[in-house]
Amino acid sequence: MLQGEGTMVDGAGSQTGGGNRWGDYSSMNIDPRDDCTFWYTNEYYAATSTTGWRTRISSFKFPDCSAPVVVSANIAGRVLLTTGRGLPGVRVTLTGGGLTEPRYAQTNAFGFYRFIDLPVGETYNLTVKSKKNTFVPPVQTVTLLDNLDDVNFVTNP
Repeated sequence: MLQGEGTMVDGAGSQTGGGNRWGDYSSMNIDPRDDCTFWYTNEYYAATSTTGWRTRISSFKFPDCSAPVVVSANIAGRVLLTTGRGLPGVRVTLTGGGLTEPRYAQTNAFGFYRFIDLPVGETYNLTVKSKKNTFVPPVQTVTLLDNLDDVNFVTNP
């Protein structure tokens, strides 16, 4: 790597006894939203002591990293009763964008549905129909720029 070392935060204390488990809560992960940001967590001591560690979360990004161009994304959500319980077996229809034919999804046992691999930058209409329920609104229009996972429909009380 061409990037040199750096310090996120200087330590303010150290552990003075016991504790052979240092690092159990340490983790580094790349943020899936931009594939550039590194998130790091670890224990630290605010002051020298035998116990009382805390957790710090930090992030960094290399200056020459750029996010990948998103060309497709997903639309997902739930179909719910006003009580918040999911409705299984409800048909959701997706139209618009560059689709030449409608796409259909059926909600699972918890009311979840999902449409995958849709071109971004397009505007789509989602329509929900059920023999037993009506929804407000029954149609939602979304412009897809990145994954949407909260396009929910709730029954009319």
